Amino acid sequence: MDDDSDIRTVLAIELTRLGYRVSTAADGREASAAIAAAKFDLVITDLLMPEKEGLELIKELRRESVSIRIIAMSGGGRNASGNYLEIAHRFAPMRF
Repeated sequence: MDDDSDIRTVLAIELTRLGYRVSTAADGREASAAIAAAKFDLVITDLLMPEKEGLELIKELRRESVSIRIIAMSGGGRNASGNYLEIAHRFAPMRF
């Protein structure tokens, strides 16, 4: 999910082209509803979004499912303070 519709579209097109089933959401609140309604193996989330930010979504996902894989990304934004990607990594450390 990403609040930028162009980024959502490009990611959805490319992942679909690679054979994945893709659902998109414009913000964390939409994503939470979609995740509650269906099973997902992977969530790709922007960290800075309206309604519910990615960090909040990641914490929610970790409370509900340790096994879901998460990719966090961020363009930073003009008012970004702190290293959001580093914080996200603390909530959802990489596992291989």
